[in-house]
Amino acid sequence: LQLEAAERENAANAAEVEETSTVMPKVENEATKEDKIQVRRAAIANARKQPKNKDEEKTLADYYGAMDLEKRAFTILYDLGMIEMSPDPDSPDYNHDLDDEFA
Repeated sequence: LQLEAAERENAANAAEVEETSTVMPKVENEATKEDKIQVRRAAIANARKQPKNKDEEKTLADYYGAMDLEKRAFTILYDLGMIEMSPDPDSPDYNHDLDDEFA
């Protein structure tokens, strides 16, 4: 029972942290692709900037600490710009115009 309560609390904390994340700022849907790229580059530069003050370190520890190990590792690598997300061809936002160039 205590384990289930702890899991629910961790899930609620993770959802709350994801909503209030300062690691990757959200971009409005109407933003251009170049705007999204610039926001991503700025977020990567900010994530890589050292040293961080105590408040930022605590925020990051809380943000990443609420995740399970695999998600935490992936998110840290993504936030530092070491990996990128692959576009999902099944997504309604996917642009199929360049598909012939990659295959």
